[in-house]
Amino acid sequence: MKQKPTIPISTIDLLKRMVGPYKRKTILFFIFTFLGILAWTASPLIIADIINQLSQTHRVDQYIWWLIVIYAVLRMIDEVFWRLAELLMRSFKPQMIERVRMNLFAAIHKKPYSFFVNSSSGRIGYWINQTVATTNELVDTTIWTVWGRVMGLIISAVFLLTEHRSVGLIFVVWL
Repeated sequence: MKQKPTIPISTIDLLKRMVGPYKRKTILFFIFTFLGILAWTASPLIIADIINQLSQTHRVDQYIWWLIVIYAVLRMIDEVFWRLAELLMRSFKPQMIERVRMNLFAAIHKKPYSFFVNSSSGRIGYWINQTVATTNELVDTTIWTVWGRVMGLIISAVFLLTEHRSVGLIFVVWL
């Protein structure tokens, strides 16, 4: 069912229409980045365990080498999943943003003549292009900055809560 071009009433409506045809890819993007963030957040725990073991035993044994391998695997998982997420996002984000522009221009073309009497078409075009640019910045900021930091903080809080409740609670209260 093809959606009629209309002007979105709210920002949420605009985002829903923009992501609509790309729901699966968007969900896959967030899953990939979540796994990358999870591996990134778990890496310092492995380093801490290596330091604790070395301070207790004062020697590098097989367990330390296994921790080093786990650390390297976590770092690779982090990199691979973030690169896959970036590749995936770059495959559909331009079409997703352009869809906003096309939908807004199509909705404007359906307006009656009286709509254009007191508005210059250049100003309407500027508003549409400005809306698209702002939407693009919002998407970029959300997917590359906010999402990673928020999930990193949440996962860090969970890891700290599993290590020691008081440290985890202090971290959560600090958030």
